[in-house]
Amino acid sequence: MYRCQRCLLVAWLLVLLCVLKACVPSVVSVPRRQAVPLQVGIPFEAGSGTTPYLLKTYSYRTFGFDPGAFSGEIWVPRSRLVETALVTQAFAYQALEIPPGWSLDLVEVRAVRTRLGGAVEVSEADIGAGSAYTFEAVFRLSIPGGVSPGLYSVEAILRTRNPESETSEFLVRID
Repeated sequence: MYRCQRCLLVAWLLVLLCVLKACVPSVVSVPRRQAVPLQVGIPFEAGSGTTPYLLKTYSYRTFGFDPGAFSGEIWVPRSRLVETALVTQAFAYQALEIPPGWSLDLVEVRAVRTRLGGAVEVSEADIGAGSAYTFEAVFRLSIPGGVSPGLYSVEAILRTRNPESETSEFLVRID
């Protein structure tokens, strides 16, 4: 009888673990893991007929937020010093300039809180209560097949409910 009770307890614990895991947002979304980090003025390489994910990092102050702006969100650990919260609902975007036949979609925006103590480069405006705050936006760019090799520019504006917005230019080199 004792062995059977122990098996039942282990089974219930496994079920509880599965339920809890389903309730917690993923620490790193699949698009973020696949995303190409963008650098200002440096084009990223892509092929004709591909759909790359693009990762753009923004300052909290760019959009007029202070470090406590998303304190009510669920912060999920990404590493020992970094936590993220999914805040896509606070943002909207608009593609301003995009080559014909291409499409750009906003996949997600995450608030990122990094505990200071390591070698983290941030502006003082993004520091609050011993942590640095940024946003990571992941975009999906669909490039149709048959695009000629060359350098292309894609421009989009990311907005919040605040009046602040940020225009981003993505440079794409098609091989």
